[in-house]
Amino acid sequence: MQFLLLFNPDFAPFDPHMVERAFRSCAAFTPLRTDDPGGALFECDYIEPDNWTTIRLGSDSEAISIKNTWGAALKAALLIQQHLGVPIRMFDDDNGFDLTFSDIQSVEELEAAIDNARRR
Repeated sequence: MQFLLLFNPDFAPFDPHMVERAFRSCAAFTPLRTDDPGGALFECDYIEPDNWTTIRLGSDSEAISIKNTWGAALKAALLIQQHLGVPIRMFDDDNGFDLTFSDIQSVEELEAAIDNARRR
């Protein structure tokens, strides 16, 4: 399975209340679920008309995982970063790139930054 991992650049835990507010900030995020058998603190889905992804905040609050690495997953990552208002470090499950970003405004810009990070 492909997925994205989001961290604080210094790997400090996320504030769960801030992450929860980010998830509640946009109608495209579904209501939070707290009964995740995998041990996440909470999870939700991000749904677009033709695409969706599942997002989880780990039980230690150190990482946010986003299922898939394209489309809705990238849009969800952008929204989370924008609502948290802090730089986010992101990489994929096969360590194909390692990117810290804070001023990206669109999925296209994020895709270009990922492509650039892959070349390093």
